[in-house]
Amino acid sequence: MTPLRQRMLEDMQVRNLSPQTQLSYVQHVSQFARHFGKSPEQLGPEDIRSYQVYLTNEKKLAPGSIVIAVSALRFLYQVTLKKDWPVQDVIPAPKVPQTLPVVLSPEEVLHFLARRRRSRRLRHGPPTARVLVAPWPAATCEATSTRSGSSRGPGRVAGSGRSSPSSGW
Repeated sequence: MTPLRQRMLEDMQVRNLSPQTQLSYVQHVSQFARHFGKSPEQLGPEDIRSYQVYLTNEKKLAPGSIVIAVSALRFLYQVTLKKDWPVQDVIPAPKVPQTLPVVLSPEEVLHFLARRRRSRRLRHGPPTARVLVAPWPAATCEATSTRSGSSRGPGRVAGSGRSSPSSGW
């Protein structure tokens, strides 16, 4: 093990990074060094930039994967090598696109719950809890019935006595 790798591992351990993070960072820094055939100590900002271009254009890594490599390189240069570069400028992180959650229509929710209810009855007998999906009209919301017969209006979480986040309180 090289002294640089040992020092980086010690820096990560002192900061209580998880073993998985440590392994990931060491792998990314190792791939970076192998790409150039040099120690990271001998590489500078222009090499880092060209490596990021390589990861994006040639390896076609997703932005989320590049963010991990960027984090590893930032840690190496900022913490272990103590470079006083403006790290955010020298090693920029790509923008990770945000994906929107899938939103089902009320009909799709009822269809899903009906299928779920049928499969649960076959395995476990009748359901015992009321499932409330969203603050729609009460007739649409009630997907199953409870044994106790208690009722909750739309926007309420069954069994909690509190309103759901979608109800505003």
